[in-house]
Amino acid sequence: MKIILILFSFLCYTAPTHDAAIAMFKIYEVEGKTQLYVSIDAEDLSSELGVSFSEVNREKLELYFTKNFSVAVDNERVTYTIDKFSFEMDHVKAIGSFENMPKKIQIIEIKNTCLIDVEDHSNIIQIDLVGETKDFRMHKGRSKIFVEY
Repeated sequence: MKIILILFSFLCYTAPTHDAAIAMFKIYEVEGKTQLYVSIDAEDLSSELGVSFSEVNREKLELYFTKNFSVAVDNERVTYTIDKFSFEMDHVKAIGSFENMPKKIQIIEIKNTCLIDVEDHSNIIQIDLVGETKDFRMHKGRSKIFVEY
């Protein structure tokens, strides 16, 4: 019985904290407005920000995303704000809105270095614009993509 308890304790304390190190980013339209949805690991994010969970706020998120996640449409940078965020289980969920997203799009350029230094981390990007849905996996070796419409 002691061996089972020791083995169980060992497995519990040596198991990885994540099944998969990913963050989800979605750019989509709702009622004519372009939105941004992000789901990112709270522990990795707070570590990257150098703060505790309780110190993560909208301003810190917006500053971090502005530095690490940018969108340009037809070579013009598109700005966004983080409108709200919440902690859900072990993730930070954020919803933002793009302020100057053009209605006509030929090429979208996305740069994403969020949590890029976390081992085996990937950023999954879903773009649901202009009647099309496109998905991409970004990572340390692929931090910039160009999407043609």
